Amino acid sequence: MRTTRGALIVSVVSVLATIAGTAFADPPLDLAEVDIATLDFGAGALGTPDTPLGDAEHASAEVSAGLTGAHAELLGLSARIFTFRASARPSLLTTNVSGTLADLDAWMIGARYPDLSHCLAFVSGRCDEDTGYLGFGGSVLEVAGDTDSGQVGMRFIEGDAIASVTPAFGGDWRKFRLLPRLGGSLDMVVHVPEETHDLIGRITAGFDALATGGSVRFAPTFRYRPSMTDPAGDFAIEATLSVMTRTHWEAWHNRDALTIGLELAYSYDSDPSHAFGPDRVGGANNSMVARLVVSPTIFTVGPP
Repeated sequence: MRTTRGALIVSVVSVLATIAGTAFADPPLDLAEVDIATLDFGAGALGTPDTPLGDAEHASAEVSAGLTGAHAELLGLSARIFTFRASARPSLLTTNVSGTLADLDAWMIGARYPDLSHCLAFVSGRCDEDTGYLGFGGSVLEVAGDTDSGQVGMRFIEGDAIASVTPAFGGDWRKFRLLPRLGGSLDMVVHVPEETHDLIGRITAGFDALATGGSVRFAPTFRYRPSMTDPAGDFAIEATLSVMTRTHWEAWHNRDALTIGLELAYSYDSDPSHAFGPDRVGGANNSMVARLVVSPTIFTVGPP
């Protein structure tokens, strides 16, 4: 009897170990990165070549701190909720504060053969590699402003149609992708000292991309945002490049994510009085930013 009981216990432990090893060593297609409570610490510099800017400096060192409430990166889906960042820029005598309620980078649509007509990778499991070429994205309530200018920008809502060059539900989605997007947004810029505001509808065109080499990820983005009523006189161009690597550290448990990377950003605003965002120099047409970022996650679901 003891021998039988012992054999049963060994068998159960062996099965549990196999399941755990499969889940955390080589994640299946439907299990990817889900980070909860990610801190964000950055140091770098920003500046502009524009002249003149009155008495303001043209460049400054920058230190920043922020928080992302939750971030999910799964097959066909990338999203964040509750992001916040504060960036001190001493030479410019200002602090930039920005945040977003929800940001849906991409939610792709596809089919799973043979038993489901639609595939949501994060609930239905392994999906096919022949669909997921179309999807949608957007954001809700983006806010940014500088403490010295009294100008606050708000993007109430943005909605985009997204295409994918490769199928979103194949294994390569996590390593390589190119997502052209086209949509629109509703913005408002408040000029606090003058007690005025401008409401602006914008078209959004651009792309998101990802390329992976070993443990390093390269993620470029591009946006062209012309005003719907004055596209030649009021438009913004935004380009970014993130180079990052993801490892782990011991927070809630010993496999929580730790991301280390470099962020580069360039933006051109034809009308600076309508410009806002975390990577702008107040009053400038051209803005350039470079920062090193360390982002420890407090709790990671699945593999780091």
